[in-house]
Amino acid sequence: MASYTAPPPNYSPVCPQDLPGALDEPISGLQIFIIPAADTFAFQKGYLGAEGERAAIEGEIHVKGAQPGQWKYVTVALHVVESAFGQEIELGKSEINLVSFTGTSDSMSSSTSFAIPLTSDAPQCIHTPHSSLEYALTATFHPTNSSEPLVSRRIIVHTRRYTSHSHAVDTLPETHVLENPSRVEVQVPRTIFRAGESIPVYVTVPPPSRELMLREGLRLRNVKTEIVRIVSLKGQDDGDIQLGTPYGQSITDFLRSLLLDRSYSTVTSRSGASCRFHSSRPVRLRLILHQASPSASPVDYQTSLPEGDYNSLDNDLQCISITQSTLLHSVSFLLNVHISFVETTSRTERLMTIPIPLTIIPPPAPLPEVEEWVDAAYQKKHDRPPLRTVRQEDPESSIPLYQEGEAGPSYSQNDRDIPPPPFFHSTPSTSNAPPSFQESESEIFIPSDTTDQEVPATIALRIIGEGILFGFAASEQFDGHSDTMHRSSTPPPSVEMAERDADVTGFANLGVEPVRVFEALNIVSDDCTPRSGGELPPPPPAMDDPSDPPPSIDSDFRSPSVRVPVQSHSPPLAHQSYNQTPATHDSLHPPNDILDHSSSHGHAPPPYLVPGSDPDQEEHVTRPPPTYCYLKCALLQLYL
Repeated sequence: MASYTAPPPNYSPVCPQDLPGALDEPISGLQIFIIPAADTFAFQKGYLGAEGERAAIEGEIHVKGAQPGQWKYVTVALHVVESAFGQEIELGKSEINLVSFTGTSDSMSSSTSFAIPLTSDAPQCIHTPHSSLEYALTATFHPTNSSEPLVSRRIIVHTRRYTSHSHAVDTLPETHVLENPSRVEVQVPRTIFRAGESIPVYVTVPPPSRELMLREGLRLRNVKTEIVRIVSLKGQDDGDIQLGTPYGQSITDFLRSLLLDRSYSTVTSRSGASCRFHSSRPVRLRLILHQASPSASPVDYQTSLPEGDYNSLDNDLQCISITQSTLLHSVSFLLNVHISFVETTSRTERLMTIPIPLTIIPPPAPLPEVEEWVDAAYQKKHDRPPLRTVRQEDPESSIPLYQEGEAGPSYSQNDRDIPPPPFFHSTPSTSNAPPSFQESESEIFIPSDTTDQEVPATIALRIIGEGILFGFAASEQFDGHSDTMHRSSTPPPSVEMAERDADVTGFANLGVEPVRVFEALNIVSDDCTPRSGGELPPPPPAMDDPSDPPPSIDSDFRSPSVRVPVQSHSPPLAHQSYNQTPATHDSLHPPNDILDHSSSHGHAPPPYLVPGSDPDQEEHVTRPPPTYCYLKCALLQLYL
């Protein structure tokens, strides 16, 4: 018999001990889908934990292939289970009877809604490689024949906790000091923050003693801050643990692996800056740590949890985003400030850490929002109408812009027919279009005055009470580097671009030695040496001028070295006979003076056609101007 493969979605039993005989395969093509309600994309409805709020798990069950008379009733249950290392604790269970069938001909609707309320003290879900606190939603179909197995569908839903919007957190600054090897002060405005709130950290490093820098060669390198989330597992006491170590593993390695498995640390945010000591001014760093912003409403983005894959779960900062303690889990947060020192005498680095415990509470529940049309209707009903209403006349676009009896405009420019802007602009363009030719040919460095561009970023990161109750303002930051050195907002040119620059070191004293002026005409001295009479300068580069006419059809067949004498442009005589032959030289053997005058050397470019020339007459050619190098050499010879 061929093996039967169930189509997606996969069906699995809930709990064998609770539902004996549960079937993980569909019967007669039965398919069950559990999805959120139609007006949302999350199962949780309401703000759990907020004062005056009620939360529930709401959704819909969609059924396909249910035969009439085959099922007796349908139940939906919510199980809250916490498990760790094989130990499982059921925190809660709620089950409702969704549909009941009294007759054999009753058919079930394809979509049925359900709602299961949540208690106000329900914890937030937790997921680790070896433990979890899960909310499982199960829909079970009970058949009319008791001998047939149950059919169920189980998915995992996620919950989020909130605090009341009126809940306020007081500002209580805390300062932590590091004395060795140098004094470092770290201050935070408070240790209680909401989930998703930015955490400012103020680091102050006073100037060290001169003896410390000279004797030990101590240097300040950088300061790093990070928020670490720690999920600890609660289990049996250490005395009850059976230390059965595997073969080839020491007791120390076993205890280390045991402790690591019972605690999971994850870095959720990082920040830092490089700095160095200053002899007179203290180093001040203002570091902002941004937490993962929780969504406005809980999202069921993952319907099934992968087994043995903690990387995808580790990225979920919303499930384990608050400080909480349950029967088997403890979630805490820690702010670590790492200060890196370098000892130049021993060429070693010393990393000092200042740990600061933090408490992360749920985000506040948003205020109830009233739809715009409801608010407008309320104001229209209860507000007193104005005593006088002034209405402006609507402009009539159909009225012509010319007087009657006169000829109207025969043509009007629209957006497509408007002429393009002029080529030259006094100021650069502010549009998102590609830069113009003039803008692309300008300097790559931005002007040094960038104060106006930094003002919006400073205002956006301003924190209430900063510089008054705690810390210092963003404008008072100092990383120990020279304050006179201006740092451009654009990077410097690359090494390849710098190597192309000409070496003008030898021309620094142009005003002292006049000879250097002529040397500046050409940096390479070999190109300016006098040439022999027979040696001709190299040809100039090809001139690609858009105004040049296109080449003629016989350009490839003309020889630039053979020229015929140019005929006179004077009109012919009126009584000249056609039989009279003018005195001209042989076209195949022109005179030497004409050859010397009209012949071109092999290094010169081909002649240029003169636009408007008579094709019947001999074409007139225009030679390019003398090369720049030739003029420089001639000028140098005259001076010498």
